[in-house]
Amino acid sequence: MPFKDPKRKKEYGRQWVANRRIEFFKDKKCSVWWCGSSTKLELDHIDPTQKISHRIWSWSKVRRESELTKCQVLCDKCHNAKSKKNRENGFLPGENHIGSKLKEAEVIEIRERAANGIAYRSIAASFNVSVGTISDIINRNWWTHI
Repeated sequence: MPFKDPKRKKEYGRQWVANRRIEFFKDKKCSVWWCGSSTKLELDHIDPTQKISHRIWSWSKVRRESELTKCQVLCDKCHNAKSKKNRENGFLPGENHIGSKLKEAEVIEIRERAANGIAYRSIAASFNVSVGTISDIINRNWWTHI
C-alpha cells in the first residue's frame, strides 16, 4: 500500500536505508590491524579515484556489492586520519579525481548559484552530479583551492 502522506513516505525511505546500513556494519570492525573498533564505523574507498558514490545503501544488491568491493571498513578516527594523509600527499577530492566531471569554472558557478539561494537539488540536476557533491563543493570539502 503506497503512502498517502509524502512526509511518511520520505521517512520510511530514510529508515529503510538506515536499517540497511546498520545491518551491514553490525558484525564489522575497523580494518586497521591495531584498532579493531566496532563503533562509529564508516566505509572508506581504498583507492579514492575508484569511488562512484558514497550513497550506496539504496542501490540494488548487485550494484551495492560491486561498490563495496572497493571499500574497507574503518572507524571514524582511522578514516579521518587516512583522509588527512591523502590530502597531505596531494589527493584532494574533486580537483585530482580522475573521473571528475566538473571543471574549475563550473565549481565557481555552483558556488555562485548556491549563494543566490538556488536549491542544491536544482544545481545538482543542471550539472548532472549528486546533491552530496554539491554539498561537498559548497562546504569546501572538495575543490578547496578555489
